[in-house]
Amino acid sequence: MIGRFWLLRFIGHQEWIRKGVRDKLINFFAKLNSREFTVDYFGLKYKGNFNSYIDRAIYFCGGYEKEEMLILKDIVSKMSKPVFIDVGANTGCYTLFMSSFCQAVHSFEPYDKMFDRLREQITLNRLDNVFVHKVGLGDKNAMLDFYAPTDYNAGTGSFISENQKNKLYGKVKIVKGDEYFVKLGVKKVNIVKIDVEGYEKYVLLGLKDTIKKHRPVVIMEFSRKTAQTFSDFNEFKSLMKDYRIRKIVTNRPLAFFNRPCIITEFKFSECDFGYNLLLEPIIRQ
Repeated sequence: MIGRFWLLRFIGHQEWIRKGVRDKLINFFAKLNSREFTVDYFGLKYKGNFNSYIDRAIYFCGGYEKEEMLILKDIVSKMSKPVFIDVGANTGCYTLFMSSFCQAVHSFEPYDKMFDRLREQITLNRLDNVFVHKVGLGDKNAMLDFYAPTDYNAGTGSFISENQKNKLYGKVKIVKGDEYFVKLGVKKVNIVKIDVEGYEKYVLLGLKDTIKKHRPVVIMEFSRKTAQTFSDFNEFKSLMKDYRIRKIVTNRPLAFFNRPCIITEFKFSECDFGYNLLLEPIIRQ
């Protein structure tokens, strides 16, 4: 069956074609099913399953959030022995990719199912510069209710119960980032990626000292759920003083075609749909 997907993979890799068109073709001819695969992933191996949204994107299109990762690759290329922090690592899309360009990667994933898959990816690729932590990051040390995804998108697990498709899984461990990094002996932090389905504010609060000291580049998901945790833009801005905040626009359809990704100014009010923000220190240390 996998061999018959070569044409769909070819189409999926044609990034000039509108993403919605590619997705419809792929989903029509390649139905959801629980079958595993292993595929090349930027020179590494990625083990996935056809019943997962993220895994399907990797198999058919070559990656999930490829544009964002390539932006980070360009940023770290100008750094010396960078250290990457992956908060909400899930199955390891960013972790695996960034491991090829960073001296060390610290990946945080508190949900058992995703943690086991993440660790499996690390073992499969024999990566000795990736350190996986079975905790989430927040503004305090606590055990929090986690709502696990029940549909094919394994990336929607959250500490917020708003998503009706998610189901209460149980409690998972959360630690305050600043304190945890001190215990780990992390000496520098160059880039932080945060994707925690509306819990981003609390991750930033828990990393306040780390951000102030190391001035890392931050890429984070920003959605309506994220916006609702802030009173206004000033509160958000106060957590990232002296940072330039821009959004990454990747899906720019023009009829049948797709236009290249752009990085543009961020407007706090435009958060009905999730997108990623790029936060860069105005003065780096």
